[in-house]
Amino acid sequence: MSRRTHNIRISPLVVVVFASIFFFLIPMASLAAQATLAWDANDPAPEGYCIYQRTEGQSYDYNHPVWTGSVTTGTVPNLDYGTTYYFVVRAFEGDQSSIDSNEVTFFAQSPPSASHTITVVAGGNGSVTPNASVTMDSGASQTFSISPDAGYHVADVKVDGVSIGAVSAYTFSQITANHTITASFAVDTYVLSAVAGVNGSVSPAGSVDVNHGESLTFSFSADTGYHVADVLVDGQSMGAVGSYTFGDVAGDHDIAVSFAENSDVAIWIEAEDGDLHWPMEINDDFNASAGGFIWVPTGNGNWGTLSEEGGSVVYHFEVPEAGDYVIWGRHMSNDSASGSFFISMDGQAEIVWHTEQDSQNMWTWDKVSAAAGTSLVAEPIHFQLAAGTHTLTLYQREDGTMLDQLLVTNQLDMESPDNKTIEEMMEFGEVRINHNWTRVTFEKSFANPVVVAGPISLNGGHPAVTRIRNVDGNGFDIRIQEWDYLDGFHLTETVSYLVMEEGSHTLVDGTRIEAVNLASSAAAYFETISFNKTFNEVPIIMTSVCSVNDAAAVTGRVKSVTIDSFKYRLQEQELNAKDHGMENVAYIAWEPSVGMIGNTVYRIDRTADAVRARNYNVSFDMQFATAPVFLADMQTTDGDNTANVRCNNKDTLSVDVLIDEEQSKDNEVSHMTEIVGFMIFGDLM
Repeated sequence: MSRRTHNIRISPLVVVVFASIFFFLIPMASLAAQATLAWDANDPAPEGYCIYQRTEGQSYDYNHPVWTGSVTTGTVPNLDYGTTYYFVVRAFEGDQSSIDSNEVTFFAQSPPSASHTITVVAGGNGSVTPNASVTMDSGASQTFSISPDAGYHVADVKVDGVSIGAVSAYTFSQITANHTITASFAVDTYVLSAVAGVNGSVSPAGSVDVNHGESLTFSFSADTGYHVADVLVDGQSMGAVGSYTFGDVAGDHDIAVSFAENSDVAIWIEAEDGDLHWPMEINDDFNASAGGFIWVPTGNGNWGTLSEEGGSVVYHFEVPEAGDYVIWGRHMSNDSASGSFFISMDGQAEIVWHTEQDSQNMWTWDKVSAAAGTSLVAEPIHFQLAAGTHTLTLYQREDGTMLDQLLVTNQLDMESPDNKTIEEMMEFGEVRINHNWTRVTFEKSFANPVVVAGPISLNGGHPAVTRIRNVDGNGFDIRIQEWDYLDGFHLTETVSYLVMEEGSHTLVDGTRIEAVNLASSAAAYFETISFNKTFNEVPIIMTSVCSVNDAAAVTGRVKSVTIDSFKYRLQEQELNAKDHGMENVAYIAWEPSVGMIGNTVYRIDRTADAVRARNYNVSFDMQFATAPVFLADMQTTDGDNTANVRCNNKDTLSVDVLIDEEQSKDNEVSHMTEIVGFMIFGDLM
């Protein structure tokens, strides 16, 4: 307000500064002082009064009063502590004002600093940082961080008892009072969802809540006449298991079980293929199924009860589907005192198996049964077996009891198993395939088939491999897979395959064969695979990858084949890292030989160390009526570039083979010389 000074009659002004100086909060939330002034009223009363303010060394600005009003007291706010202020009062009437009143001074001492406490309370399974109560000056600020432990989350945060939600941080700004911050935490919870297909159930079923770090087991039950076919956990097959446990749960999961109708299962076990403990030993007999049997030789003594000094043999076998099973044994006794074993399934209590008494000096099939008291007649034992691996242990009871072969089967009404020949346990053929999956159906039924296939013919020029999946007792899926750097489409090719029941087999002339399914993820190194039994001479090895757990194209490489073992690795295209997921791998090892299986002529042999990236002719050394089934695989890894065997120009007399490198990394396809093993099956002219 701007006013001109005018000589107005004003009573003497007495200006008083009240002693009450106090703090108050202004919008900026800062701290300041204020002064209240009082003066005597003018007579007659003017229109109003104005207060003017200055500091040391300044002049009054009469155009801008700091207070204007009609009463005789006025308060001037927002004064700094530690500064001396000077004040005068003027009365005004219209645009006329009086002279200054007497001048008064005001000085406010800074108030003592106030302090406040923030109390921190953190529940279990988490923390608040800072983690202790904090004392701080008035007007200061403090941020607190709230952190849950692993497997937990912030449930709620309360400030002065009022929830502000599940926040991860909170800031107290320019505090003027004490406060409390409280954080609570809760365990993370996940959902496990279980679904069962038709003809069976899962327990528990549906969606189940599970706390972080806990475990939960799901059990599967098939209806009568059915078995668990497969269990998928988050889309990945776990096989035909009877239960599955999620341990240390840290996320949501799905589990689904499917069921299938029971089929006939026959698991053949050569007695010599077990893990023998002395004095149990192997002996030869031409009339035994594989030319040998096991026994504790006569003279080592009989045991009325199980003894650690007696001999024993342990067998591990895979049951493809759950159900009731019986066990047949092909045995022979020298006399009536040589006709029994102790037997135990999966570590359960041992029973006495009295073999049939008419088995003296001849091989006889008998079902495992338990005799009661002195009676040697008993009903066969039904073993309730879940799908998966089982362990059968036979212990010495009477020496001289000989065992040639075992059959584990769910064919409970079988009168007597026939001793399968190698002809009944194998099958071979050719199939025309391209990049699409093709199903090959067996002509025979297999319990545990081992499938190998290759080489691929050379109709399509792109390097490629065979992929096999879904091997079961009735067949398998197969296709051509080009290396990953190519377009994936491939012309139709001809591929030979060989199927054999898993196990060790011996032909009539003594030639040994071993067919095995195993799992391998050896991609960065060669792993050593030991044979179940030592061969008489270095065998020919055929291998195939029989699953597609890892989608990348892959082949198997072999080296260092001996009578006891060979080295094997999975090999992706050269451009890829030496890394591949776990796969099912099949191999058939067959001693070099020529002979007849039924009406089929076979030849198992190897080339010289001379096969490279150009045609190498393999003569059959005989003429077949039609072009035979021909399988081939490298037996060495002299050149480590990714490659496999291809064949062409096959007729009744010979075939050409070559080493086919892929070109993902470079265009060079020359290859060091390799030894190629081959197997030929066909009918002569």
